[in-house]
Amino acid sequence: MLELNQLTIADLVEGEVKEELAKKAVAFSVLATDFKEALTRIRDSVARRSTLPILSNVLLEPDQEHGLLRLSATNLEYAISTRIIADVECMGAGTGAITLPFADLVSEVASAPKKDKTHRLRFQGNADNLNVTITNGNATRTLQGMDASEYPTIPFAHGEEAPAPFVLTADQFKQAIALTTFAAAYDESRPVFTGILMQPENQGTKLTLVAADAFRMAVYEINELYPLVPDPGFIVPAITLNALAKLLPNRTTDVLVSYVDKTHQVVFLIPDTDTLLVSRLIDAQFPNFRTIIPKTVEAQVEVVLKPLAQACRDLKPLAKDSSNILRLDVISCGQHPDIPDEGEDTFCLQLSAKSETAGEKMITLRRADVHYVVLHLSEYEMNKRKYPPTTVLQTTFNVQYLVDVFDRLEKQGVREVTLHLQQFKPTRIVPVGYLEAAYQAIIMPMHVNR
Repeated sequence: MLELNQLTIADLVEGEVKEELAKKAVAFSVLATDFKEALTRIRDSVARRSTLPILSNVLLEPDQEHGLLRLSATNLEYAISTRIIADVECMGAGTGAITLPFADLVSEVASAPKKDKTHRLRFQGNADNLNVTITNGNATRTLQGMDASEYPTIPFAHGEEAPAPFVLTADQFKQAIALTTFAAAYDESRPVFTGILMQPENQGTKLTLVAADAFRMAVYEINELYPLVPDPGFIVPAITLNALAKLLPNRTTDVLVSYVDKTHQVVFLIPDTDTLLVSRLIDAQFPNFRTIIPKTVEAQVEVVLKPLAQACRDLKPLAKDSSNILRLDVISCGQHPDIPDEGEDTFCLQLSAKSETAGEKMITLRRADVHYVVLHLSEYEMNKRKYPPTTVLQTTFNVQYLVDVFDRLEKQGVREVTLHLQQFKPTRIVPVGYLEAAYQAIIMPMHVNR
């Protein structure tokens, strides 16, 4: 009888242990394809070289009530959080949250069958020891996690209400980012120029994005906004908007933008993919960009973009030997001895670069590529400048700045641009067509003696 009682007590103890372990168990499964896509979304926000090891991890938060799994990551500059459908079996007594190394999760999902769209990854762990076992087909792998309570809080990721948002369309916002962020500065000694100004205008019906450094500026205007954009404007780090651009779908779907004055943050919500990006803002005063935009012009040149861009790319290797200097001449074709067949009243563009070791190269764009030239210079002014006989205007640029603008306009399908030229003064580059009213790039000249 005594032996029977002893066995019964042992059974009871073992049962209590199992019950206690069950309370702490966490188990859920997700489609491998969904999990891979979610990791791709948050990838840019994972810290790569942080002194805080936990920032190299991904925060996983199962939601049994709604059948979802939230994945979040932050590099302390910005955070990205996204949700996917999950079969959450149990969450233990707490939230069920755990953090696991991003690199290991990427490695594991890469080994899943690529053609099997129904393949699932199962995660099973315990809140006490932070070990998580991943079942991937016939393979299992155990990862050592870190306590989720030590992970930085992701604002607005858990239902907190952000200030009233204004709405942008994803495809236009993505285009605006592509055509502005390249002009932001990399030098963090002047933080204001490492960001993009998002400035409401026209009583909030227009949003203007501006990027600038000491030598160039890009301006993109988004019109007819409703709801209205709230004042004041704010400066978003360019690195944040470049990360956001990767999350935006290439179609007309909503992006909700909230400016959080209290915490000096901006929140971007993409309902289409249930993805949230929260970023700090740059606390600085952006210069009055309107005063930088040239109000005068000496020559307007409408030119086909493709040959113009290719000419700049071809001259770039030579220009590298002379501080990236490219010279642009507007020349009278009819008076040029080497261009006898273009007609008396036509103009050409001549681009040139010189290297002390590789010589000088010139590329001429003729009537087929230069659609029209409108001069705002008198003959007296041209003579006073002592140009060569066939030259009507001359200026110089950093060739890399031209290539940066032209490459991005080509990717947006722009076929022609108008150059608003002045001698050794800022030049405006305006695309011809549907972007004409929305975008302009301003390039400062280079002052050289040639």
